[in-house]
Amino acid sequence: VLGHVTLTSWRLQPHGFEGEVDLVDPAGRTFTPKLKLKVALPSMAGTTSSVAATAMDAAEARALADVQDAAQQAHQQDVKELRQQPHLRAACSEQNVAAFEALCGQDFRLRRPAFTDDPMRVVAVPSALLAGRLFDVMDFEKRGEIGVREWVSMIDR
Repeated sequence: VLGHVTLTSWRLQPHGFEGEVDLVDPAGRTFTPKLKLKVALPSMAGTTSSVAATAMDAAEARALADVQDAAQQAHQQDVKELRQQPHLRAACSEQNVAAFEALCGQDFRLRRPAFTDDPMRVVAVPSALLAGRLFDVMDFEKRGEIGVREWVSMIDR
């Protein structure tokens, strides 16, 4: 087994998923295997009653809320662990964590469009190129997303 990946419902909605994902290595090896996936969702138009569709919508909403809660708990745990490291306490200040949280998505991950779509929010300069380059520097593992750990590490540099 090279690793595993979990695709949450928010990554599949509304049109499925096609792309490359990083596999999580349970053995802790230093390489990051990748997997190209294409997940197509069956169309539900005309195949269910409105009651069943409403029940599915509620189930999907609960599942999404569960995923978001898990992401928030993982983020809070990351922040707690970072603040316990003496050399990162200043970089993991309330202000820096709040800045990260203002830019990240509901899954507490930052992606390049958060930088390039509105560069004024990030670098106070109307340059998507500059904001994109900043993201690329922080995304040193080239995963297409960064978490609070990468954010704090960049501020600490």
